[in-house]
Amino acid sequence: MYMYAFLKAIIVLGSCTVLVMTGCKDDVVNRVTTYVPDKEIVNVQLDGRINYFIRLYGSKEKLEQASGKTIAQLRDEYRSVIVAQMVVDHIQN
Repeated sequence: MYMYAFLKAIIVLGSCTVLVMTGCKDDVVNRVTTYVPDKEIVNVQLDGRINYFIRLYGSKEKLEQASGKTIAQLRDEYRSVIVAQMVVDHIQN
């Protein structure tokens, strides 16, 4: 019997709330879990990622010039990436 799992994640960036629905094709059990990533952990990881790129490019100004975005725009962009990764980590553990 071949079974496969499916995953849908709805990320509401304003509150960092993620709704995860998982289930199996051959299983009648559907599970709905609401996982809210810790905002402090998200911010720490976000700061680390931005600081990595600042070190890589040499300064905030050089990073902004190379990316064509402000630091605030980069933070907004990477926040969803970090939240999505935290959801994947949560599901895998």
